Amino acid sequence: MRQFWVSLVLLLTMVVLLVWNSFWLEDLITPMEVDLAQGAAAAQMGDWEQVEILTQRATERWKGNQRHLRLVQIHGEIDEVSALLGELEGTLSVGEVGEYLAANRRAGEKLDSLHRTEQISLENLF
Repeated sequence: MRQFWVSLVLLLTMVVLLVWNSFWLEDLITPMEVDLAQGAAAAQMGDWEQVEILTQRATERWKGNQRHLRLVQIHGEIDEVSALLGELEGTLSVGEVGEYLAANRRAGEKLDSLHRTEQISLENLF
């Protein structure tokens, strides 16, 4: 009977950590998606100063959470998002709206994909 209770406690601990990580990741990614969307709108209006601020804020948020991300996410996905955000920052120096919007879209789609795979849903459980 003791083994049952130990197993149950371990299972519940894992479920709690899973739920906590899902909410943590949502709190990380949602503001980044908002920043990228606002950056795209600012780029279309030609406000490159605002674009740079929003892009750097999203990138710094991502980089600031690397330690936790490396513990709970697949490293390839983390590296891919990091590369896409680096590419996005690289397009700032060019100042080309089309290039920035394309890089912004790729980074946003990858963040959205990462967000969807970590959400707790029947689709992800089965």
